[in-house]
Amino acid sequence: MFKNLCFIVFMFFALMAAPVFAQDSLEQGIQAGVTIPVPIALPDQSGIPKSLNDITGDKGLILMFNRSSDWCGYCVLQMKQWNMNVQRFKDIGYNIAAVTYDDVTQQRVFAKKNGITYPVLSDDGSYLIMSFGLLNENYKPDSSYYGIPHPVIYVIRSDGLITHRFSNTGHQERPDIDMIYRVLNQQT
Repeated sequence: MFKNLCFIVFMFFALMAAPVFAQDSLEQGIQAGVTIPVPIALPDQSGIPKSLNDITGDKGLILMFNRSSDWCGYCVLQMKQWNMNVQRFKDIGYNIAAVTYDDVTQQRVFAKKNGITYPVLSDDGSYLIMSFGLLNENYKPDSSYYGIPHPVIYVIRSDGLITHRFSNTGHQERPDIDMIYRVLNQQT
């Protein structure tokens, strides 16, 4: 009986911990603990250029790299889910922003259609995406998908230091928002 109880307790904790450990399984891209490789200077959905200082909260910025706000259903769903959590993260000191390779017009259409309240940055040309080492190598320059990133979420302080990195191996699974909240809220 004691052995069975120990096994059940062990499995419970192993299953509870598994999503946390699996959150950073993508190898591409820069890792936590380093400073961002280039300044952030991209236009948002209104066409207004935004820098890191413009979009960072008191404790930092949650920056999502997504494939597209146009054709990637997983990205659209994720950005809509984050939009429902803007105030919750703001309350603990973090602002939210997203980056895709889509142009400003597409970002504007997406943000307006979905009521997105945080900056959706246009990295048309994928300069920031490439600088972070996230360019998806599955697409060649002649593809309309060339320039998309591997989806990754970074938490960045106002001085540019990356404090956290969350990812999954594929584009269909995204890091859990509640898990990210728990990790960041523990530091308040």
